[in-house]
Amino acid sequence: MGECDDENQLISICDGLPLGNEQDTVLHECIHALDKQFGIGLSEKQVTRLAPALLAWFKTNPQALLYLKRKT
Repeated sequence: MGECDDENQLISICDGLPLGNEQDTVLHECIHALDKQFGIGLSEKQVTRLAPALLAWFKTNPQALLYLKRKT
């Protein structure tokens, strides 16, 4: 449903996905990009489990994103 092009630093997502699937796919591909950039070594199974878990956490803790965005 998505693809992470490391060489061009581009994430592509299939058109027409329901919002929840689209959000999960974007996060999934972002995790792949971070994994590649930092050499973490996550398996596809780990990325597949981590993306919806993080998405659910962010949705139930929106104040956390505000905290992480704070500059001071």
